[in-house]
Amino acid sequence: FTANASGSGAPAALITRDGITYAPVGNADGSANPVTAGEYLVLYGTGFRNSSPGMVTIRIGGREAPVEYIGAQGYFAGLDQINTIIPQGVTGTATVEVTIGGKAANRVTILVR
Repeated sequence: FTANASGSGAPAALITRDGITYAPVGNADGSANPVTAGEYLVLYGTGFRNSSPGMVTIRIGGREAPVEYIGAQGYFAGLDQINTIIPQGVTGTATVEVTIGGKAANRVTILVR
C-alpha cells in the first residue's frame, strides 16, 4: 500500500528502531519521511499472509533486505504485513522492491538519511 493510495510514492508503512516507538514512513501527499539504515521497515498489503519467507525477496536501494516476518497484521482483518530491515549503505531516495512467488508488488520509494 502507498501513503497516497495511488500505487506509487512512499509506502503506507511504519519504521521502528526498538519495536516500541513507530513513525510513519509516508505522508498523505506521497512524500517520504526520512528513515535510517538499520531500522525495521513494516510494510502492509493484502494477499500474501500464507507465503513462506523463502517465497519473498526484498530489495531496498538495490540491496537485498531480510524477511523478518510475513503474515497477518493481527489487528485488522485481511491486512498483511512484511517486516524487514533497511540495509546498511543505502542512502538517499531508495526504491523498495518486494517480490512474492515471482510476482512483483508496486515499487515504492523511501528517503534514507
